[in-house]
Amino acid sequence: MLQAPEAGLPVSFVEVDNCTESADVLAAKFEKYLRYFRLKPKNSLGSESPVWRTQYPSTSREGHPPVAVVFNPGARTGPQALKSRMNTVMELTRLVWSGSYHGAGGGCGAEERDGYYDYADAIPLLFTTLDRLQTSGPRTAVWWRCGHGVNMTRS
Repeated sequence: MLQAPEAGLPVSFVEVDNCTESADVLAAKFEKYLRYFRLKPKNSLGSESPVWRTQYPSTSREGHPPVAVVFNPGARTGPQALKSRMNTVMELTRLVWSGSYHGAGGGCGAEERDGYYDYADAIPLLFTTLDRLQTSGPRTAVWWRCGHGVNMTRS
């Protein structure tokens, strides 16, 4: 977990991937994050609040906090294998970050174009590499956000 309110950084969870476990194992961690973010026990007054909000300061946004994944391949993984790994993890975690579509109904294809995506239960999932982070810093364009139409093809 990372936070720096003085720098305008809300609560963010950070996962560092040293590329020593399979993409499947890494992707499974995000289902655990989602279960944790959904955990809402009742307090003494009977109201529910997400556990993570009781342990960390409030953010300025609704929904779950972002999870930033920093890929650190070292000499273990080459550039193409790293891009492939990032794309694989992105696909394996699609249900966690993609939101759910709510169609308007009405038939005749209306449901396909009339509706909206609800991201209230989605985790904003951000990817970068340790090299990019060290070279340019966290406040520059080093992050890829899953679901924003970009595969991990940049070097």
